Amino acid sequence: MILKNIYIYPVKSLAGIELSAAKMEVHGLEFDRRWILIDDRGKFVTQRNDAKLTQIKTAIRDGFLILETRGQMALQIPLEQKNTIVEKVKIWGDLSQGIDEGVDAAKWFKSALGIDCKLFKMAPDAIRKSSIPFRKEPKKVSFADSQPILITNETSLEELNSRLDSPVPMSRFRTNFVVKAPLAFEEDNWKFFTIGDTKFKVKKACGRCNVINIDQITGEISKQKEPFETLSTYRFFNKNVNFGMRCKLAGEDSKMIRIGEEVRSE
Repeated sequence: MILKNIYIYPVKSLAGIELSAAKMEVHGLEFDRRWILIDDRGKFVTQRNDAKLTQIKTAIRDGFLILETRGQMALQIPLEQKNTIVEKVKIWGDLSQGIDEGVDAAKWFKSALGIDCKLFKMAPDAIRKSSIPFRKEPKKVSFADSQPILITNETSLEELNSRLDSPVPMSRFRTNFVVKAPLAFEEDNWKFFTIGDTKFKVKKACGRCNVINIDQITGEISKQKEPFETLSTYRFFNKNVNFGMRCKLAGEDSKMIRIGEEVRSE
């Protein structure tokens, strides 16, 4: 197998960026899900509730996070922050740490989305701690849902599309790495995989939600609730409808990952 695609999503639930190479860090790919929108109730903003998020494009360029959407001037946020005040940020049942990107960013998103919210950047060396007492030790992960990396298999998508009246692209699944394995869903059985000389541990299957029914280019929501409805007929296990695998770096080293590198599974 070879690595076919690399994607990052600098702001959780906003549009992503396709890359030819990316630096792998213990929290995830560099700049991947390092920012998050938090509304005035303290909840993070997501496509699950607002498909307009798909229409905010992101870029990392010349030392800035750049945000663009139709009808507004682009917002440029320096990657080097002046604010150093760390605040608690809640993601599902976890608590992490973030730094407020300021009033101008909040005003920009108020205009774009019509809601009061703030943009937070993950604090350096942030640790995710679960609010659930029996959950295991804290973990190093970005503002991703649970693990630093999501990998998907193009052959699995082809199998899913063979069941659909209208095929969907891999962008629906907001993955980091795309490979084309010999068999559909063989990734269910991987314990580890290596890209080049960088090793990853597979933690669990990725449970999907209604986000996969949203066209990531147009923001249109499928009236037929596809592909979730079809996927649920044969990929329901562990109390979730699953597609893709959530993973973490097997070790602490930061390395470059490049498309075209060999992928070996264990």
